[in-house]
Amino acid sequence: MSPADAMQRLASSVRDELGFGEMLSGVFSLGGVPSNEYFIGETDNDRFSIHRNIRYRNSFLPVIKGKITPEFPGSLIEVTMRLNVFAALFMAFWLGVVGFMALTAVSSSGLTSKTAMPAGMFAFGALLLAAGFFPEAIKARNKLKSLLEAGSTEGARRPTVSR
Repeated sequence: MSPADAMQRLASSVRDELGFGEMLSGVFSLGGVPSNEYFIGETDNDRFSIHRNIRYRNSFLPVIKGKITPEFPGSLIEVTMRLNVFAALFMAFWLGVVGFMALTAVSSSGLTSKTAMPAGMFAFGALLLAAGFFPEAIKARNKLKSLLEAGSTEGARRPTVSR
């Protein structure tokens, strides 16, 4: 499909940021996300900056940035997913501090029950980060792929959504 068609498809499932009242009512509602509002963010000409529209809080929700460019016979869609800047800074600080503590404790007194605490905190932080980010990134990638799949155009190459 053409870049304009791809952007139109994507824009039809992207809404503006939620207002405070909408966020508050979404927390207390039992309903799911409307099917046509799967992403929140901005689309502009050939670029987009979005994240998934979820009814729960996840600080590790991927920020999705992309660009759609023409490529014969259709479009090339380049996508980058990353952590929110504040979540990335916090996790870098946490993992850096407890990693340094664990290395220092293990190198000075060996592997003991006292040195297991910082190592456990490091492992917990890494697991928390991975469990919060990667499943959400996979869900977003799959939704983007389904939104931007080319129709039944014979011989046309499907748009590429890269990690």
